[in-house]
Amino acid sequence: MKLVYIKTERILVLATFLIPFAVYMTTLTPTVSFFDSGELISGAATLGISHPPGYPLYVLLGHIFSYIPLGNIAFRVNIASAFFGALAVMVIYLITLNVMKRLFTEEKEQLFINLAALSSSLMFAFSLNQWGQTNMSEVYTLNTFIVALLILTTLVWHDHERKRGGDAEKGNARLFYFFAFLFGLGFGDHHTILVVVPVGFFVILATRWQYLFDIKKIFLCLAFFILGFSVYLYMPVRATADLLMNWGNPETWTQFSWMFFREGYPKGEIYRDWPLFWEQLQTINLPYEYTITGFIVAIAGLLRFFRRAWLFALISFTVLGVLSVGLIIYSSAPRENIFLYEAFHTPSYMVFAPWIGVGLFWGLNCLKVAGKRLNGSAYAGKVLIALWLIMLTAMPALPFYKHFKKNDRSRNFIAYDYASNSLKSLSPKGILFTWGDSGAFPLWYLNYVEKYKPGALLLHTPHLASDWYVDEIADLKNSRIRRVPARHRSPGMVVEYITRENLGKRRSYIDYSSKYSYPIRKLHFASHGVVYRNEPKGAKADVSVWSTYVSRGLLSNNIVKDLDIGKAIAIYGFCRFDSGADLISQGMRSEGVKQFSEAIKIVPGLRGKAQNLLFPRGRSVR
Repeated sequence: MKLVYIKTERILVLATFLIPFAVYMTTLTPTVSFFDSGELISGAATLGISHPPGYPLYVLLGHIFSYIPLGNIAFRVNIASAFFGALAVMVIYLITLNVMKRLFTEEKEQLFINLAALSSSLMFAFSLNQWGQTNMSEVYTLNTFIVALLILTTLVWHDHERKRGGDAEKGNARLFYFFAFLFGLGFGDHHTILVVVPVGFFVILATRWQYLFDIKKIFLCLAFFILGFSVYLYMPVRATADLLMNWGNPETWTQFSWMFFREGYPKGEIYRDWPLFWEQLQTINLPYEYTITGFIVAIAGLLRFFRRAWLFALISFTVLGVLSVGLIIYSSAPRENIFLYEAFHTPSYMVFAPWIGVGLFWGLNCLKVAGKRLNGSAYAGKVLIALWLIMLTAMPALPFYKHFKKNDRSRNFIAYDYASNSLKSLSPKGILFTWGDSGAFPLWYLNYVEKYKPGALLLHTPHLASDWYVDEIADLKNSRIRRVPARHRSPGMVVEYITRENLGKRRSYIDYSSKYSYPIRKLHFASHGVVYRNEPKGAKADVSVWSTYVSRGLLSNNIVKDLDIGKAIAIYGFCRFDSGADLISQGMRSEGVKQFSEAIKIVPGLRGKAQNLLFPRGRSVR
């Protein structure tokens, strides 16, 4: 009987990986996405160095996935997110199982405990942000997996300490050292892993406080932490090579420190008043992640948890607080970056899964008690168990149904098409000035990894104010901007200098964000598809490039339009409008009206602006 149970448990462990992995693969983005995706894929594929703090662990693991003979390279690296996301769910299942076996020790109930743990872990698998981070290249699923593994390690270590009476035996020490190694390694993926420190400290304090004063163990822990942290040696070693992407060039200690401590990002003092803190706290939305039903079951499970093992429940509650509220206090993001918390909170959401498991199993016990009070027959008992099993199936089905449409990116080519259309607009050796990360990174992927328009020079305009960036670009070796101190390089200035230096040799282009983010007074950039081309004033407008574009799903209702996708779609509309305006200004009215009509299809709000330009007396554009 025990052997059958062990085999069943192993099957369920495997199921907690395979079920979410299959779903994640089904909803996986087929290519590059906006935001950091393109840059991280480029770093992984070319073994380059990504934006601060470098993410060396993610880059190395992503590079391994880039060899999978399936789809394009972006799709392969996207698989890494799905893989580590599914592994995180499996570890959550093991954590939930560990917690529940502490509370419910009856051997005959073990199968039902496993099923409850399976249901609750799948609820986490289909929660909004966990699922949302698995369908594109990002560092967060790997971070969640490592945090989950750290928590499982502390639980197993606690079990060993409890069973062995706290003796400093070798087995216990190995888990202690493994935690330190994994913690150091986790730094190579995301620095928010720092919030695990108070969790580990609290567990040690509550379990065996003497460990904190054992010099030998502390010294060995530090050694294992350094061993894991040594993944960061990748950055200075790799920076010595001729890289396509060498962010920050961390070859020296100064630049390595600049990268690791994220010194390139603004560090202005943030005054956190209560309204701002309240906005930050509102990013924690457990009822939305797990649905209201899941939230209620979790609260019921927590109450049961406190009744059975109040100290352990307190530790669990503390972990949730540290990983969520503690993270907010630690990072203190300004209003414009509050949206980043949504991904940061995923490790804290996993703490809810064991509570749901406890709540579900308690529900079974309540059904049994109700059956006995009704003097139910054996048949009635089976009916009650069947109802409970239906409830187990329905629980993960709720977040799956609720979040599927938002997380299904299997037909999302918006970022890829936007990047390829932008590059398609350039001459073979064109220079394109970009502004925002979401606008630049998909282009980097196509140019660096897929080698599309290899002769083009893509310049991230804000970075031209940094010497490390200019020094890495051979094409700017003799540029005037090198003689201007970095602090005096305004965006408009660098665009004008570089464009004038290349007149007659390479044509310059800017993207939509660049055109409307800073003034360029001495140059004229005319609409040329989704980019703007440097031309003499009065040059004939050319809209032929629009017919060469591929824009899959641009007007589709099946693609959920997040902030970046919505902006990209709007850019198509505004650039179409600018094309029409250029044509109108040159007397080509009918052609301009056609461009306005296409723009209005994409951005209906442009209708009024077009009417004001074409029909000042109120006639409409059809």
